[in-house]
Amino acid sequence: MSGYQSNIKSETRQKKDEWIAKMEPLLKKKVRMVINGSILVVRFTRYGNNHLYSNAVWKGSPIQTCDLPEMDLLLAKSQYVKCDSAKERHDGIISFYYFKVELKGITAYLNVASRVKNKGSIETFLYAVTAKLKETENG
Repeated sequence: MSGYQSNIKSETRQKKDEWIAKMEPLLKKKVRMVINGSILVVRFTRYGNNHLYSNAVWKGSPIQTCDLPEMDLLLAKSQYVKCDSAKERHDGIISFYYFKVELKGITAYLNVASRVKNKGSIETFLYAVTAKLKETENG
């Protein structure tokens, strides 16, 4: 790798680290979402925040990096759409809850993941933001 490529990679990593640090306060927050009369408590995790950062830097993403520190507020004003089982995955995610929100005049979907933790408990956290929902067998 040339020195120029190494510098670009280093700058990119530094920017990511800065945004992940700005998202750190989210790790202490939880958002209570009402789904068909039941409460779903959604948290934030390092794993989810890293994925959200990747969503934000993707060219076609409905969110930008400046939206990342306020993902809890965005989630709180969103509306439940549906829940689907996840296909077999390596990260333990077993299902997704989808929430619709308007962001800067654009419809976005917040994907909340549920996964089984090491001791068998279920962890529910904000995982991704997409511009549209995938068509699935369940809905």
